[in-house]
Amino acid sequence: MAPANARNTKIKISKTANLIELCISGDVQCLNKTIDSDIPELRHIQQLVSSINGRLTLEKEPGKGEKICITILKE
Repeated sequence: MAPANARNTKIKISKTANLIELCISGDVQCLNKTIDSDIPELRHIQQLVSSINGRLTLEKEPGKGEKICITILKE
């Protein structure tokens, strides 16, 4: 993946009774593809997260940047 050159990056970790979530968001525009695309790093992260019954999501808002989240159900 190309360098993001982000000026504003936020990291948020949330925990509820049923799940743990890690989200990283910023004012970057480098994730212009989907998880299933030809970005090996994202596919690898998705495989690792899936192996522990988690979910990887990408969100993009035009002009606002992008957000990547890992959500894991607690056992």
